[in-house]
Amino acid sequence: LDDQGANDWLGMGEVLGALGRTDLALDRYRRACELAPDAAEPHRRLAEALAKDKKRVDEAIEELRKARELAPESVSIAFALMHHGMRVALWDDLPALLAQTLEGARRTPPAGMPAFGFLAHPQATAADVLAVARANDPQLPAGTAPAVHTRRARRARLRVGYLSGDLREHPIGFLMTGMFEAHDKSRFETYGFSIYPQPDASPRRQRIEGAMDHFFDLHKEGDEQVARIIAAHGIDILMDLAGHTAYGRMRAVAHHPAAIQVNYLGYPATSGMKAVDYIVADAITAPPGSEGEFSEAVVRLPECFQANDGARARPLDTPTRAALGLPEEGVVFCCFCNTYKINPGVFDLWCRLLAAVPGSVLWLVADEEEAEGRFRAHAAARGVDAARLIFAPRVGYEAYLARYRAADLFLDTQPFGGGTTASDALWMGLPVLTWPGAHFAGRMAASLLTNLGVPELIAPDAAGYEAQALALAREPQRLAALRQRIEEQRTRAPLFDTARFTRHMERAYDLMWARFEAGLPPAAINVPPLEQPMPSSVS
Repeated sequence: LDDQGANDWLGMGEVLGALGRTDLALDRYRRACELAPDAAEPHRRLAEALAKDKKRVDEAIEELRKARELAPESVSIAFALMHHGMRVALWDDLPALLAQTLEGARRTPPAGMPAFGFLAHPQATAADVLAVARANDPQLPAGTAPAVHTRRARRARLRVGYLSGDLREHPIGFLMTGMFEAHDKSRFETYGFSIYPQPDASPRRQRIEGAMDHFFDLHKEGDEQVARIIAAHGIDILMDLAGHTAYGRMRAVAHHPAAIQVNYLGYPATSGMKAVDYIVADAITAPPGSEGEFSEAVVRLPECFQANDGARARPLDTPTRAALGLPEEGVVFCCFCNTYKINPGVFDLWCRLLAAVPGSVLWLVADEEEAEGRFRAHAAARGVDAARLIFAPRVGYEAYLARYRAADLFLDTQPFGGGTTASDALWMGLPVLTWPGAHFAGRMAASLLTNLGVPELIAPDAAGYEAQALALAREPQRLAALRQRIEEQRTRAPLFDTARFTRHMERAYDLMWARFEAGLPPAAINVPPLEQPMPSSVS
């Protein structure tokens, strides 16, 4: 910007935003808009600050529309409009925005196109996801190079670090706590590195801290200092549980502070980073032959890719349907995924189900305030009574889990499917219906269902998904039988066997380290199940 100090105001806004003072940052961005009335960037920055408040997403969209008028060719602005519009079910300009962002991703992906939001693009392929992730690989300061790690012998206990902004009351915390506790401490020394931008004293945090050999709250540290701390502790394997998420510290990871660096769980796709050596997956989320979809070498666990805590809450009390605002009779289709995962194609399908199943309702999460009215309007436009959409407000974790007993069928989304939400539903005995998507983020539920022993809930495609949902809704005895099978399998199948999962992950660590110790580069690894011996050598 070349006008009357607008850049300075933008810079101040960035600093204040990083310090958590969004209120003050907004004032600085507005001042930049006044000083540079013909520039798009101040409006884009103002919009992104506004969008952090769920009640102000519509205001953010108005600023983005102003920015787009000033820079209609900007892919970053088109992407922001697409993403925030999907958050609040504003689909008016969606076809044009989807086309522009996809064309931009395939031509020259801009670094300003967030990789996480791109996972919800309905037409994106795995190659597109990889291209956008690579465009977001952070550059180190001039004159700085990532650390080089030379081969060394294994110490008695491998030092494994877990870097995350979600070692707390969060889906990642809910999934991972059991694994932290189940680690074989005679062979692995565990380090927790929390990068959540404020202190946390929740019971979940206390449980996680207690499970770690060492725990560090690094929320006040900059990226370079985070990297220095990880390096100073001689971490052998760093598990990045954040990646391209809100609290990720990818610049710290780019310094390559650990000998081996692994992308896992928090960002369900390839990191696109040169400094990340491996991604942990399985044969469903990363099918054989899909290696080209990932910048990392693929480590396939023998069963499910997803950690689960077999000791997590399972509330006994079940609220009545009336207490939850649901009808006493009729099929309850349920999806508690984030709103931005619900695109027009998925919603069209759901509305056809509602139209075909009299008395049925669709139960969604009340996530973004402006979305509810729009979803109701979309339903009405598709010939469905808007009253058949019911929205559940956010509640505490156990109350949220208990709700799943009031539903009949969980409907997965595509192309970005349910991970933790699908796992939660299955944990509570609710059947989950899915079909495999075009990339990792759309294959998670298929992995969960396979490893729970109910693969018949994986449809071959969208048409099969719709047909199967309709058949299940019309045959309550089949749904009841599926519930019974899930309940029985919950304690037998691998999905929720935390100790077994942990042993498999530890085998993955052993195999990764064996390659490093032998001086070999990262390569695809298929981890043998516990019933099979470990390879005696690597090649």
